[in-house]
Amino acid sequence: MSSLHILLVEPPQAVAAELTEVAAALARRGASLHRATCLSDAIAYLTSDEGPTPAVVLLSEARPGLWTERDVHALRTAVPLVRVLRVSGSWCDGQARSSRPPAGSTGITWHQAANRLPRELEAISRGGVLAAPLTATSEDLWLASRRQTAGRGKRERIAIHAPRAAQAQAWAALCRGLVYRPEIVSGRAKSGEGLVDAVLWDCDPRDLADAPRVREFVECAGSAPVVAVCGFPRPDDVDSALRDGIAAVLGKPLLAADLEWLFSRLFEARGAE
Repeated sequence: MSSLHILLVEPPQAVAAELTEVAAALARRGASLHRATCLSDAIAYLTSDEGPTPAVVLLSEARPGLWTERDVHALRTAVPLVRVLRVSGSWCDGQARSSRPPAGSTGITWHQAANRLPRELEAISRGGVLAAPLTATSEDLWLASRRQTAGRGKRERIAIHAPRAAQAQAWAALCRGLVYRPEIVSGRAKSGEGLVDAVLWDCDPRDLADAPRVREFVECAGSAPVVAVCGFPRPDDVDSALRDGIAAVLGKPLLAADLEWLFSRLFEARGAE
C-alpha cells in the first residue's frame, strides 16, 4: 500500500476515539495519509498541486448526519473520480435503518474498517470493491465481492459457541464453506485443550462487557484463540475483552472474507511460534 495516497478528513469536534485505530492501521500498512480538519481544507488540497490526487477520501463520521449529500457533491466537483468512503463511529450504528446516508459515498463501520479497509485499499489496483463504479450501491458492492481462498487445504478445527442451535448451525455452515472443521459446543463446556485450533464465540454486548464472564470463557478455551462475534460492539467493551484474553472481536454483520482473513492471521501467528 506504500504508493496509495489517502485524504483523511477529521473534523476536530467530531473525531470518535474508535476511529483513531483506523488511521493507525492504515499508517502501519504504509499508506500515505494527508489529514484535513474540514471540508473546505479538503477541497483546497484536492484542487491544488500540493500533492498527488488521492485514490480515496475518508470522511470521519462520528455521528449520523455529519456529512450531507451537498458535502459529497462538493468533493465530487473537485475530483469527479475520487472514491468517497465514510468511516462511521459507534453513534452511527443502525444508521441505514433510521436515516438516509448521503448518496455517492460508501459507508463502513469502525469495527469493520481497521481490518477490512487496508485489504480493500490494496485491492484497488487489482479491481477490488472500491474500484467499482461510483454509482454502485452497497448491495452491488456486496454481490461483486469475491472471497479469495488460500491455496492450501485448510482443515483447522473451530469450536463454535452460540446461544441458539440455529445460530451455531449457521456458523458451522460458514466454517465448512471456508474449508474449516467446525465443532458445535453446547453451554459452557470446555472447548478441549489441544483439540481445536480456535474458538468462535457468538455473544452479545452484555457478554463482552462482563469481564469475569470473558475471563472464564478464555480459560475454558485453553490455548485456542477466542474470536468473539458481537452485534454493535462498543470500543470500551472491545478494549476490555482484548485485555482479558480475547484474541479478536468482529462486529456483526460481517463478511465471510473478514472471518477467513482473521483466522488465517491467527493460525499463521501460531505456526510461527
